[in-house]
Amino acid sequence: GISGAALQVIVRYCYTAQLSPDLNADTLMEVIFMSEEYLLPQLRLDAAAALLGHLSPATCIDALQIGDSFDLPGLRVAAARYLLDHWSAISSTVVLEAGTTTRELMVEVLRGARRS
Repeated sequence: GISGAALQVIVRYCYTAQLSPDLNADTLMEVIFMSEEYLLPQLRLDAAAALLGHLSPATCIDALQIGDSFDLPGLRVAAARYLLDHWSAISSTVVLEAGTTTRELMVEVLRGARRS
């Protein structure tokens, strides 16, 4: 299903061709998913561009996977760069399995995004 917030964004975009600057990362990610389903390629691109401003340790892995899954190379590259630049902050929030190094985790994340 689609949240009310994402539906409101999509309807408003269909009338105005603009995204509100106060959208949060979760809503933008949902809008990207739904723009693919509703065949709104420009909305997908605009939401991805807006998501670039929301890259953070909490969002960069999802953004990387979305960039791969929805053919958004700009988002994928920006999210991968953010991941690499902020790896120490990101890896400290991830619980590692016994014997896994943070380097192995980074490689797994980047490979996983390429398979999405």
